[in-house]
Amino acid sequence: MQVRQSLKNLKMIWQPNVIWSILGIGANALYATILIIFVTRVNGMDKQGVFSFIFYISSIFQTIGNYGGRIYQVSDIKGKYSDNTYISLKAVTAAIMIVSALFFCFGNGYSQEKLFLMLIFVGYRFFENISEACFGVLQKNNRLDIIGKSMFFKAVLSTALFILLNYLTKNLLLSSASFILVYLVFFLFYDWKKTKAYSPIKFLFTMQIKELAKESFQVFLYTFFNIFILNITRYFVDWKADDTVQGYFTSLVIPVSLISLVAQFLIQPMVTPLVEEYAKNKKGFARKSIMALLALFGIGIVAAVVSYFILVDVWGMVNGVSLQAYRVESFLLVLSGICSGGTTIISMLLVIMRKLTGQTIVYIISAIVAILVSWIMVSNDVSGSLYAYMTGLFIQFLLFAILFLFYVKKAVMAEGEKNND
Repeated sequence: MQVRQSLKNLKMIWQPNVIWSILGIGANALYATILIIFVTRVNGMDKQGVFSFIFYISSIFQTIGNYGGRIYQVSDIKGKYSDNTYISLKAVTAAIMIVSALFFCFGNGYSQEKLFLMLIFVGYRFFENISEACFGVLQKNNRLDIIGKSMFFKAVLSTALFILLNYLTKNLLLSSASFILVYLVFFLFYDWKKTKAYSPIKFLFTMQIKELAKESFQVFLYTFFNIFILNITRYFVDWKADDTVQGYFTSLVIPVSLISLVAQFLIQPMVTPLVEEYAKNKKGFARKSIMALLALFGIGIVAAVVSYFILVDVWGMVNGVSLQAYRVESFLLVLSGICSGGTTIISMLLVIMRKLTGQTIVYIISAIVAILVSWIMVSNDVSGSLYAYMTGLFIQFLLFAILFLFYVKKAVMAEGEKNND
């Protein structure tokens, strides 16, 4: 029986849907790491500090463009809102994203380089966000392979073009513009075309958009605060320290994003089955959810030990800088990455459970803690910035774990009482 189940699981892993989903998520998460390594070696640590700061801060604005998120769309199994409504909402919020980013840059008095980098990074994410709504349609039709191919080839081609242009010109603005070109072409000739094969989609700006925006506001809030918490320390580093400190900070916290990548590997292919499981078997849902979290922590603890003894030296060689002075911080950063990945998984699970209010409250509390910790601990020093960053992630996960266990226990007990009746 166990052998049969193992063979069944192995067969499922090698399905095109799963393979392309892994490749797509992996490429989409890893391209930022590749860019930062390349910019560090070619342009220097100070330029990498500028580049990485704007790149990651722009991801906060991306949450505005990706208002509501794909998980909320896919879990709308009763079809309360049409595909057109989801896609039209993304077009509106993506435009708001660009305007908000401009106000942020002007308000902080950023240089022309930072301003134009911000425009480029929110510019390509404009098309990426509308594609996310298209991906929601495709995922509901079990076409993760199409989504994975799109994410994979966009990330690979735009990164390759960036590397080529930056190697030849050492001009970050010109090189970064390659992302707008690649994401625009793929949106028009692949994402949109593939989606229309399953749904006759078009932009329709009706009152349903307002209703959907209102209903998914809490999802937007906690998505916003999640990315905000991950990046607020960068803002204080930019304010209190120089670009070189920002560069070292970014290089050292990359493992956190890689652990979050593992979390996405674990949970993304499970979303649709977990939605179905939660509807019919709360106890089974709880068991599978906890197994996913335990698997993440198992992988993360091994990675933390490897990071302490080996990875910090290897990572320094890859970046072309010495990171040996931050061996302990590297170990702790991987542990904080486990917490960040765990928060990502729990957040998705709570969306499936439609437990939004509690999640929003926890995100707000976590954001306030992250701001206060960063305000107090960040200075023109790399270690202080890293400890501020890690403290925020540890506290955030602790709060989310308590919230999740409370809701799961409540749901399982309610189901048990219903079955007994």
